[in-house]
Amino acid sequence: MVVHKNSWDKKIDCPYIIELFVHRDYRKKGIAKGLIFRSCGAIKKSGQDKVALTVVENNTIVRNLYCNLGFKEYDC
Repeated sequence: MVVHKNSWDKKIDCPYIIELFVHRDYRKKGIAKGLIFRSCGAIKKSGQDKVALTVVENNTIVRNLYCNLGFKEYDC
């Protein structure tokens, strides 16, 4: 799910991707990447040029995915 503006962290002032999960039986099939691309495409189409998300620090697989997709680490 993507929200236009989150209500829990006022420092984040752009659309925010919340809770992206892929069932373990369907991982490593490009589903998360596709969901991110589609979300970012819809966000860009709406006129926004930034998007934020969070990931658990020790989830290196997902952190690497986001890094490979061009996301930059930002410490709020």
